[in-house]
Amino acid sequence: ALYPSLITEDSPTQTVGAQVPADGLAKVRHENRMMSLDKALKPEDLLDFEARTKRFLGTYRDLRYHVMPKFDGLAIELIYEKGRLILAATRGDGQTGENVTPNALTIPDIPEKLSSPQGKHFGQPVPDRLTVRGEVFMEKGEFLRLNAGREEEGLAVFANPRNAAAGALRQLDPEVTRRRGLRFFAYGLAEPVAVGLRTYGELMAALKSWGFAVESSEFSASDKTVTEALAIFGRLEQARDGLPYEIDGLVMTVEDLDLWISLGTTARSPRYAVAAKFKPRLAETRVRDIDIQVGRTGVMTPVARLVPVLVSGVTVSNASLHNKDDLAR
Repeated sequence: ALYPSLITEDSPTQTVGAQVPADGLAKVRHENRMMSLDKALKPEDLLDFEARTKRFLGTYRDLRYHVMPKFDGLAIELIYEKGRLILAATRGDGQTGENVTPNALTIPDIPEKLSSPQGKHFGQPVPDRLTVRGEVFMEKGEFLRLNAGREEEGLAVFANPRNAAAGALRQLDPEVTRRRGLRFFAYGLAEPVAVGLRTYGELMAALKSWGFAVESSEFSASDKTVTEALAIFGRLEQARDGLPYEIDGLVMTVEDLDLWISLGTTARSPRYAVAAKFKPRLAETRVRDIDIQVGRTGVMTPVARLVPVLVSGVTVSNASLHNKDDLAR
């Protein structure tokens, strides 16, 4: 503070622990839209995805895919210039997110400075400007520890690890974020072809060599057929409760990055990837009472008050009864 001319950009005093402006998180417009994935609500939909993709490409040959668990966290974008992190932003609505750079720097899996890649199978140096995408999440063990501490302090507990991670990343004080023990997995680049990569497997290898944490369980694999992806989906659904973090499905992505350009996107989703979702978890409870809620236009909606029940990490205590067919079902 006494000698501002001596401050350098890479000084820890200018990054970790820096205070977020008191008026909240600044808005950030993404250079490339962060899109959501189309959903496959049953495993067989992956076969439909391949057939649809082959028709679009005008090919009869089977496609190859990269598969990985679908993390139940918070998507963020990291921008590096000359190997140094200059911006971290939440996904937001896909077009505009929030600047969470000081908080992201407290997450040990997010490097402040990138290392050079090792190995000759892709041999790409770190580009001068690199936009990395990935997921911030909270491990199940850390979530239980956090909620136990909040209960002792008489504070409200978080409903699930995803909500806890989202709240931690958006704190105005980075020290609070640091204490929440967040983790990060990198899974993509905004423009991988421009970097000189050819396959999704090379992309993941490059991310790892640059210093990022990537998902490396037996359920992440390259160069798989859709039949092999279906088999992995089945094993993953059985093993999901044993993983240290929450997931809600499997992401299947076309392996050949050149095909990404040919396939393009719809208005909101890429055509080269799909998220196969697990069957919803079920729970049973009792209806304790039914209240009538009156909306501002006078519409009256019955609402069931339930004995609270935990479903997929969320406590459900109310249910709208506005739909007669769903109520009967």
